[in-house]
Amino acid sequence: MIAAFSSRQLFIVVTFSIAAIFEIFCSFMVLKRDPHYQGNRFTSIAYLGLTIGLIISAMYVIITDRGLVEILQRFINLFNIITVILLFLSAMYISEGDESLRSYRMIIIVVDLFFGLLLIVLPGVTVFPKDIAVPEGEQLIEWSTPYFIGAIVPLYLTLCLTCYYYGKVWRDIPSESPIKRACFLIMIGTAILGLGHFLLVIPLVFRRAIDEIILLGFTSIGSVGILISSLLIFLGYRTRISEMSILSEV
Repeated sequence: MIAAFSSRQLFIVVTFSIAAIFEIFCSFMVLKRDPHYQGNRFTSIAYLGLTIGLIISAMYVIITDRGLVEILQRFINLFNIITVILLFLSAMYISEGDESLRSYRMIIIVVDLFFGLLLIVLPGVTVFPKDIAVPEGEQLIEWSTPYFIGAIVPLYLTLCLTCYYYGKVWRDIPSESPIKRACFLIMIGTAILGLGHFLLVIPLVFRRAIDEIILLGFTSIGSVGILISSLLIFLGYRTRISEMSILSEV
């Protein structure tokens, strides 16, 4: 069931494996910075969700069973949405505290989970062998346009809301406060995370229409974007952000 590595497979396995190790490090360090603050907890678990997605991505490119590859690809999308949900919860909590977790905004979480579960069964994921492949074959994945829309719309809308809440805190904090810089870094990192994800999924939609080298370029830039976003969010959380520290700055 496991084929010999092609250059594409080797690149993805090595790149995503390194990224997964980095995400685990960030998860540990964010939680260690302030394990009692809910915002840090949500973000730490979000890093773990991203780690799972990266590990699955590294696994499915070397598996030749088409059915298993399709299932793994669908679960990646679910974990991507879970990661974004956790980032959103962290931003909302930092902005509005405990009350935010009991507000009507939690319906956004329900909607996101609905779409995440829907992506597991929604038609539109095609697995096919590469034309020029190593012995035993190499599987490629293609998304239909409706599946692509269903996978990105709830994810990007939630990322936009995440940036909104960090921006809201950033606007209210005095310019000399280290928390202002922290929120700015996290906000920019969140935006780059969305861009990186977009570059990673674009090849899945235009697999047959764009040259393989260009698609690999999208994957490379997207992977670097994910790492940069993770680093920026991590650097933001090096500042101790808590409800008391925010209130004292406002």
